Amino acid sequence: MITLIADSGSTKTDWALRSDENTIGRVRGHGLNPTTMTEETLRTYLLDDIAEIKQTMLGANIDVDDAALTIRFYGAGCRGEGIARLSALLSEIVGTSHVSVDGDQLAAARALLGTKAGIACILGTGSNACRYDGQAIMPGGVPSLGYILGDEGGGVSLGRRLLSDAAKRQLPDSICNALFAIEGVRIDSIIQHVYRGATPARYLASFVPFIVEHRNEKAIHALLVEEFSRFIRRNILPLQPEIHEAVHFVGGVAKTFCAELEEALYHHTLTLGEVIQAPFDRLENL
Repeated sequence: MITLIADSGSTKTDWALRSDENTIGRVRGHGLNPTTMTEETLRTYLLDDIAEIKQTMLGANIDVDDAALTIRFYGAGCRGEGIARLSALLSEIVGTSHVSVDGDQLAAARALLGTKAGIACILGTGSNACRYDGQAIMPGGVPSLGYILGDEGGGVSLGRRLLSDAAKRQLPDSICNALFAIEGVRIDSIIQHVYRGATPARYLASFVPFIVEHRNEKAIHALLVEEFSRFIRRNILPLQPEIHEAVHFVGGVAKTFCAELEEALYHHTLTLGEVIQAPFDRLENL
């Protein structure tokens, strides 16, 4: 049996093609989010990704037409109607009825906790948190709401805060001048990208490397801790964690800013648990 496993966010999708217990190949594809993307965009991106996956199959001497593919897809925006839309597109494009689509929260929880109970969070381009009972996401959690209404502490929110604070001169001149010295970074171009660009979330998150570069500046350190505290207040505290309970994270922002994240958790009498860059390697073996 050939299984195609996907771990998808708004900026990229990692695909793994497996035969029994062995990985045949991997493909890095487009970000896929059925909540924020149009049907046309999803179809275009999926056609590109699946075409590359089929080339990988041919390279491994697998007959594409005869292969009985099972698809396990975990992704951002995969809830409610989004699951139905993506399931239908995958089934149509790949030509299989064996498709399961789940949200990225379940992927994070399974990768971080396996069959143990606990709190699992995503802190990457976007963010969310859930309580997991060892098998499924428990009800009563906080909806993520996407990059406009939510995603506190994630890369998009960090970029938005940086640009807004710099434009309004809420940051030291040295940081503002360094930011606006970057080619193409001007207030009018920022407004163009954010309000009229095709991928505003990706644009905002693209400023995370600048934050990394200046993370030791007092103002940037404060920005990070404040943003992570917002994430904790709005996403973790409603889950009613116990005092000093370990909170586990997956995502590039969490991995990069472990120290600042741990400081924010400490202020809320919580403990930083395991932090991994991405759930993909562990999902392959589940």
